[in-house]
Amino acid sequence: FWGTWAIPVGTPHVIGAFGNDATCATEGFLLTSFGWAESLYYASLSIYTLMAVKHNFREEKYQWIEKWIHGISIGVPLIFSIVGVAGHFFRAGLAYCHLTFMRTCDPSVNGDLQECRGGRYTLLFHVPYIWIITVSFLTSSSAMIYLYHSFEQTEDDVEQA
Repeated sequence: FWGTWAIPVGTPHVIGAFGNDATCATEGFLLTSFGWAESLYYASLSIYTLMAVKHNFREEKYQWIEKWIHGISIGVPLIFSIVGVAGHFFRAGLAYCHLTFMRTCDPSVNGDLQECRGGRYTLLFHVPYIWIITVSFLTSSSAMIYLYHSFEQTEDDVEQA
C-alpha cells in the first residue's frame, strides 16, 4: 500500500516520495516482519500437514512442532526488523524501504549515491532473505511431493485390497 509514499521526501530518482525516516523505517519494519513471516509460515504449515498425515492425525505425536512453527516464523523476521529499526538500517530503494546494513546514507560521506542507497551492502540483507525464500520453497515443495506420493500409495493399497 505505501510503496514510494513512505520514502523520504527528496530521495533522488523516486517519484511520489512523501515520507520521512520514520515512515521509511515503519514500512521496512512491516515489510520485513510480515513478508518473511509469510514465507516461513507457508513452509511451516507444509511441515505441520506432513507430520499430521505421517502420524495419522494423532496430535500427541506432532503437536510439539507447533511452538517451533510460531517461534521461528515470528521470531526470525521480528529480530531482523528490530535490529533494522534499532540500527537505522532501513533505507529507501526505488519502490519501497528495505534493510541495508549501512549506518549512514550521506553521498558526501560514501562517495556515490548507489552505495548510499544500499549498493554492495544490500547483499547482506538479501542473503538471509534469499535463504528464507529458498528454504521455504524447498521445504514446502518437498513436503507436498511426499504427501502426494503418500496419498498415491494409500490409494494403490486400497485398490489392491
